[in-house]
Amino acid sequence: MYPDWAGCTVVVLGAGPSAAEIAPHVVGRFPVLAVNRSYVLVTPSDALYAADGSFWRHDAGARAFKGLKLCPDASVHDAVPDMVPVTIPRDTGLMRRRMIRWPIGHIGTGGNGGFQAVNLAAQFGATRILLAGLDYCGEHWHGPHAAPHWNRMSAGWIRKVC
Repeated sequence: MYPDWAGCTVVVLGAGPSAAEIAPHVVGRFPVLAVNRSYVLVTPSDALYAADGSFWRHDAGARAFKGLKLCPDASVHDAVPDMVPVTIPRDTGLMRRRMIRWPIGHIGTGGNGGFQAVNLAAQFGATRILLAGLDYCGEHWHGPHAAPHWNRMSAGWIRKVC
C-alpha cells in the first residue's frame, strides 16, 4: 500500500514560490511526493498528498493522478476509490503537532500539508528529504486557491514569518 523509499533521497514538493523553479531539476532524479497542485509541476510524481477533501472533489487532474494518492479526509474516499487513507490522530480533541513515526499512515498535523507530507516521506523510509517549494513565505506558485479552497496564509501570518 505504501511505498518503500528506504535509502532514498525523496523530494517533498510544496506550493511555495520556489516550487516552479526547482521542479524541473528533480524530474526523474528522485521520488517525488507532491503537495496539492504541485503534482502538475512534476509529471509523473510518485505520490500526491492533499489533506483538504474539497481539493480532491474539485481537481479532476488530482483524481486522475496515476501515482499514490493520500488524504486524511475520509469524506473523499468514496469519490476517489484508489485513495490511500491517512490518519491524523486526535488526543483529547487536539491534533498532534509533531512528527509521528509509527504506525505508518498516522501523521502529525504540523498545521499544514507540507509538514504532513514530510512526515509521510519519513515514514516511507526516506534517508534524506529535500524540501522544495516549502517556502512558508509569499503566495503559492499557482496563486491563491480558487473557492471553495481555504487560503490559510493571511497577510498578517506572512509578515510574522517572512
